[in-house]
Amino acid sequence: MFAWQISSNWIPTKCNLTKHGLLTDEVCPICDSQLETTHHALWGCSSLADCRNLSDISLGDPLAVCPDFYDFIHQFLDPLPIATLELILVIMWRIWFRRNKKVHYDKMIDSDIVVSWGRDFLANYQRVDKPLDNSLTLGSSSSTLMGSSRSAWVPPTRGIVKINVDAALDTPNGRCGLGMVARDSTGDVIVSAVWHIMGTFTPEIAEALALKYAANQCRLLGFQNVWFEFDCLNVVLKFNNQVPLASSLGLVIADFRLSFSVFHSASLSFCARAFNTVAHSLAKYALSEVISKVWWPGYPSCIHDLILYEKN
Repeated sequence: MFAWQISSNWIPTKCNLTKHGLLTDEVCPICDSQLETTHHALWGCSSLADCRNLSDISLGDPLAVCPDFYDFIHQFLDPLPIATLELILVIMWRIWFRRNKKVHYDKMIDSDIVVSWGRDFLANYQRVDKPLDNSLTLGSSSSTLMGSSRSAWVPPTRGIVKINVDAALDTPNGRCGLGMVARDSTGDVIVSAVWHIMGTFTPEIAEALALKYAANQCRLLGFQNVWFEFDCLNVVLKFNNQVPLASSLGLVIADFRLSFSVFHSASLSFCARAFNTVAHSLAKYALSEVISKVWWPGYPSCIHDLILYEKN
């Protein structure tokens, strides 16, 4: 989706917004010196010098004026090997996130975090997108995945806290269970939590609430670099696509987005249910035990075997 947007000049840079009569100022809000074209925002800005150097990818003169990003794609991106092209697109995606973080929240993500996040995101995606063995794919059941020789859970890089969340519903009784587990690069649990809340929710709203509660907990604990992961693709897509606030789901996502914005760096990604078994078990535990509790550090005994399995 992002690749299509940039190739069509559809991302809301200042130049693109001016073309549609929404702005009159086309100057880049980061460097405050050049016109903010798509090429400038994603690669040419002087503020991206470290990102370009760390990526170790040469795409011509970054300071050259390139008003039509489509021409840039054909000249520099099309000839690249697929693996390099995928990496540069993911890094550009993160650069655009970095730009918006600075513009809207006055928080600048470090260049090394931008590039390392791009490499890790692509590596993790490629890892989970492959078949597990002869016949097992991401569509397999969690019990089947647990029996495979491949670890389902992917740890974060050093310095980043990975938070898995999930929700479980008991609709007939008007109850919902939320669970979260935060782990470091070694797989050790930093904090885990469950929340039992009353109310009748759609699955999407329940999942969004799990994100909201988890983000608030991480904020209270002072986490700075975080990676949220869970198994509701629709919420991930609506978070990225700015779902309208008029909906109930939109209001919950907006609340999560506010919590999301306080972190130094943060990402949200989708994973298959089989890769989210610890958080799912915690959400079920919140329902069965009618409990809301935070373990810091630690976790309830019901997830001990899962933690050890995913760590090893």
